[in-house]
Amino acid sequence: MYHRIASSKTDPWQLSVTRENFEQQLKFLKNNYKIISISDLAENLATKQLEKNSICITFDDAYTDNYLYAKPLLEQYNCPATFFIPDHFINSNRPFWWDELKNILLDSVQLPPSISLNIGKDLFQFQLRDQFLSEDMIQKHNSWVWPAETPTQRCELYLNIWERLQPLTINVIEPIMQEIKLWAGYNEIPEKADLPMSNTQLKELIRNPLFSIGIHTLTHPALSFHSSDIQRYEIITCRKNLEMRSGAKIDSLAYPYGNYNAMTMAIIKEEKIALAFTTNEEVITTKNDCSQLGRFQALNQNASDFKNQMNKWLRSV
Repeated sequence: MYHRIASSKTDPWQLSVTRENFEQQLKFLKNNYKIISISDLAENLATKQLEKNSICITFDDAYTDNYLYAKPLLEQYNCPATFFIPDHFINSNRPFWWDELKNILLDSVQLPPSISLNIGKDLFQFQLRDQFLSEDMIQKHNSWVWPAETPTQRCELYLNIWERLQPLTINVIEPIMQEIKLWAGYNEIPEKADLPMSNTQLKELIRNPLFSIGIHTLTHPALSFHSSDIQRYEIITCRKNLEMRSGAKIDSLAYPYGNYNAMTMAIIKEEKIALAFTTNEEVITTKNDCSQLGRFQALNQNASDFKNQMNKWLRSV
């Protein structure tokens, strides 16, 4: 499981892999494993004939950097991959809210001394001593990885707000993010690679038979926090939009944040979605429930470290 092919200054969720390391990882996978498509995986699971050492490559969120940097390398090494698309954000020309929140709170040179926000039904208030970004803070932010203890007040503030926003719907999150931007005086113009893909980029990705797309819900909510109706709308609307884009049936899904519940799985089965992927670090076998398939998050590692990581993951087989 990949998210970004990028060099991120701060990356508490470890979502970014540099182009250099991604290429090394692809070479290693190509030389040591059989890289198969999601459709091959579905067929193999249905017939219970899953070949050992098979690997699927997936990307979540449809960042432009996937198109700019991952796509050419996947083509160069002839590696099939699936991209899970949160359709609401395509062609929005705006950063994902979680990236913008991180950039505002962890990278801004100066922030006001206090913040007061209505988040849902709660009033959130925070007094900030670390108003000015120092070199020491920058180093701490760059090295901080969740779930390690927050090393600065800014990291604490970021995690506090992120945890409060994550369970909400996008129509609630976006006005709060606008309020945070006004509070911080934030008007940075993002790099194109940091944005969701454009319509044209996604269309070109779809045209390539090496690649497939899957459902990542419409607006990337943490599904278990929401009613069955909202969950169904998020999944079905995304599916319909992607089928219109591709002209093909879409029957794979990745749960945003790896978050789901019994209601989600019931919808998956009702809608006859063949494969649904979690973020649980589990090897897939023919005994798996196809609505709860595991994936391993690729970290920003060179070939040697990635090989060691692969060996650790596969010891559970």
